[in-house]
Amino acid sequence: MNKENANKVYRISPQVVVENFDEGALVLCLKDRHILELNPIARDVLAYTNVIQTTGKVAYKMAAFYQIPRKEAMRDVIDLYEQLAAQGVVEAVEDKKTLKESKIMSQNSISSIQYLRNPDVVLRKEDPDGALLFNPDTNHTLVLNATGFFVWKHCDGSRTLTTILSAIKETFKDVPETEVIAEVKDLITQLQAKGFIGVSDYKK
Repeated sequence: MNKENANKVYRISPQVVVENFDEGALVLCLKDRHILELNPIARDVLAYTNVIQTTGKVAYKMAAFYQIPRKEAMRDVIDLYEQLAAQGVVEAVEDKKTLKESKIMSQNSISSIQYLRNPDVVLRKEDPDGALLFNPDTNHTLVLNATGFFVWKHCDGSRTLTTILSAIKETFKDVPETEVIAEVKDLITQLQAKGFIGVSDYKK
């Protein structure tokens, strides 16, 4: 796969509604009112499709999470994006002005979302600094380190990504800021995609 494909950036079409469920996701394309069913990998790729991640970065995350070779993940992700684009689910963003505006909108949207723990998820503390999550609805498990456990506890329905990051900076002063931001964004995306957290309608 060439470098150009790896650097492509996609966004979810504004005329698309995505509903995650246990074994994948349902996508409703409002333009022509057709519905697509996605498998878990396609669902997770879509969860990372936020204008900030390039195709290469998404493939890297899929390779790490599903423990598959990076070349295979890259090929699969590129093919998937091409299929989703052909069906109107995602669209490539190439114009620099549009890309910049989309990134700003995406970042503002992400920073305003308030996250809430799924009450059905079972938490088991592994040690003073970490924990294991189990979602009985999907049979997914996730091991959290100290930072991840801190994030999980702060998904109380009233906090956004920005306020969670601020709390982390105050608590984990010895961790590099750029490293924390990247780790927390990835964790939030993964927690939401796997049903461990949802979006709250709490209003301050």
